[in-house]
Amino acid sequence: MRSTFIKRKYARSDEKVIGEEYPKYEKFLGNKSESSCPLHHPWTVFGLSRQSFDHYRDDGDIYPRTLYAISQSRRSPGERFEEMSQKISWTGRVRSATLEKFEPEDLLPDHQPAYVASWIYVFGVATLAALVMLIASGLYLTLEGPAWWHTSSVGHYVNSVHLWSVELFFVFMVVHLWGKFWMAAWRGRRLATWVTGCLAFFASIITGFTGYIIQTNFDSQWISTQAKDGFNAMGIGAFFNTLNTGQAILLHVSLLPLILGGIVVWHVILVRRKGVVPPIEVGGE
Repeated sequence: MRSTFIKRKYARSDEKVIGEEYPKYEKFLGNKSESSCPLHHPWTVFGLSRQSFDHYRDDGDIYPRTLYAISQSRRSPGERFEEMSQKISWTGRVRSATLEKFEPEDLLPDHQPAYVASWIYVFGVATLAALVMLIASGLYLTLEGPAWWHTSSVGHYVNSVHLWSVELFFVFMVVHLWGKFWMAAWRGRRLATWVTGCLAFFASIITGFTGYIIQTNFDSQWISTQAKDGFNAMGIGAFFNTLNTGQAILLHVSLLPLILGGIVVWHVILVRRKGVVPPIEVGGE
């Protein structure tokens, strides 16, 4: 019986049993069995089971309600909270949509098709490797300042690493871009993957241009003066002055790398989701 369960569960050595001290709660509980009422006694909901019964008047305004007013759902509290968060919170909806579209097996695969062993598929990874070296050396140059490499042998070495990382980055990217063009990489609903790759290429050109005009040498001065006339002819000179080194450094260090990095990350995610494009079979697809 429910009353027997209450007596056995909440009896203490230093306190009196609820059912014996307060018979009005016995009337409320009635003869309902423990299996028909899966919820705990209302006293535990309000934390009154630990209160001394000599001061029971403190809970005079709190009376147990009908137990069946609470949902009898069999789901765990964690499952109900997860469903509620997905309906109310935008973070829950984003997490749910992300898990539905991007499964861990697709983002971090441990198996690849046999045709990936071809050299044409290597240039995409080589482009990412050059980008990592480019970012690391660029951060080092940023921390030391734009003129540091002129007076320091270490700075000259880091600047050379940055320059050659840029050169390799563009070489690998162009080979990767042309290779995927002749393979028709937009096949199999991979149009977004192809478009993000092209956008990354154009964003890289703009980022590389701002890098050339902040070298603080004669090459950068000549490039800046020639580009200024061209930008003025196109109407861009009112927004971007190539002779303003501070503006060029800010664009090259903060804004453009974030844009390029976001496009590259989205491109890689699409590749992992859709998979690498297979080679064109003999006779067409």
